[in-house]
Amino acid sequence: MERKPERTNTMNEANQEQREQFRQENSRRVRTWIEDKLYDLADDIGRGYNQLHKLADAEVESYARGMRQALESLAEREGCGDIPAFVQIHGALGERWQRADLAAGSGRHALKRKLFDRLIEQIRNKRIAMVDQFESFAYATEFRPLQRRVWAIERKGVEREEWDEFQIVQRELRALWELSHRLVGSRYWLNENWKRRTEGRGMDGKGMLAVDSSAEHSSALSESGVAA
Repeated sequence: MERKPERTNTMNEANQEQREQFRQENSRRVRTWIEDKLYDLADDIGRGYNQLHKLADAEVESYARGMRQALESLAEREGCGDIPAFVQIHGALGERWQRADLAAGSGRHALKRKLFDRLIEQIRNKRIAMVDQFESFAYATEFRPLQRRVWAIERKGVEREEWDEFQIVQRELRALWELSHRLVGSRYWLNENWKRRTEGRGMDGKGMLAVDSSAEHSSALSESGVAA
């Protein structure tokens, strides 16, 4: 009679372990769903899909903010942890503004400080080229030089009134690298990338794709330290 509590405790422990396993698995599934949703949202914002091209910038920003808050709440509730893909909203908004400027031929300055403006234009144009023309974003020859320039600016110091603009550059650069890693995982994108490279645009002489390795991607993210 006295041993029954021990059996009950064992059963409770087993049930707790099963519940924890279920919670972790559910958290992984929700995390994957949120990541997919964020990239779909970024595609809609950046390319104007699902009628978003008909909305004003302020309306799209409000829509993006609302979607982000909803997805962040879900991620927190399900214990999904940090999800770097949230930074894609920043990248997609920048892509939208750059596409509008290119279409209008306005040549307006996105940011007040010329150095930041040149950097953000380069980042946004590269994002569009990756999406529209299936261009690679090489770690050693493209991402690292941009990252070093951002680091150099930070070391020299950023004035308080320029900090918001500097964060725009940081976030969109991180979003660009995250997008590159995502695209490399797409068989369709890789096939199109390879097709265009073998046609003579961007061939490196060895017939190899200028894409990132998983180690380089992880290293870049840990070094960047840019919040989404």
